[in-house]
Amino acid sequence: QMLPTGVHLFAGSPKIGKSWLVLWLCDKVAKGEKVWEFDTQQCTVLYIALEDTKSTLHFRIEDITEQASDCAYAITSCSSLSEGLLDEIHNFVSIHPDTGLVVIDTLQLVRDPKEKHSYAGDYNELHKFVDYAQEKDIAILLVHHLRKMPDSDPINRVSGSTGLLGAVDSILVLEKEARTENIAKLYITGRRVRDQVLILTFEENTNVWRFVEYVTNKQSQLDKLISGIQCILQSEKRFKGTATELLE
Repeated sequence: QMLPTGVHLFAGSPKIGKSWLVLWLCDKVAKGEKVWEFDTQQCTVLYIALEDTKSTLHFRIEDITEQASDCAYAITSCSSLSEGLLDEIHNFVSIHPDTGLVVIDTLQLVRDPKEKHSYAGDYNELHKFVDYAQEKDIAILLVHHLRKMPDSDPINRVSGSTGLLGAVDSILVLEKEARTENIAKLYITGRRVRDQVLILTFEENTNVWRFVEYVTNKQSQLDKLISGIQCILQSEKRFKGTATELLE
């Protein structure tokens, strides 16, 4: 499973291709087609695209699919969480009772700017989504950003307090080693999903993220080593010593 019932936080750096990925995901779920190696349950999908215009969405949909699904709906504006967003989602679900997935792109644009971003504040704010998702038996995917600060564990780079991570059911992080590359890793972890890392490649002619392979344990150890070296060089700027000293 990748997106079972519940709330899922999908984070990545700005302009990395998150919106392309979630738009394609919405199209696949609405059609009941496989998302990479994952089966989907066909359902109505609502995509709240707050960083796009209607014309932008129209052109993007034409890029990723020849025939959009009648079960996929998109809007470009909504209320904030404190001003009635869940009521608006509820109205949509009431009209479309087979709704199974709601995507909000991005989370920051529906949060209350007056809310203190403490652990308790973040947790309580996101738990409103959690309660609603469980009540309606749907999945809610919240698109979010990463901190610029490097970390050997990509999950720790999710912007905000750990209250965000504690509230949601799973976390997905899309990360590139270099912005100019078209290869990225999608890290998935959560309560009811298997921890895994997928290698994806972005096809510029179709603007679709394609599955390449899963990262093996051997690759994960190498990634940790590379991340460790990067952290050393970023903090110390240079290193001189033996290989054993470097590993230590």
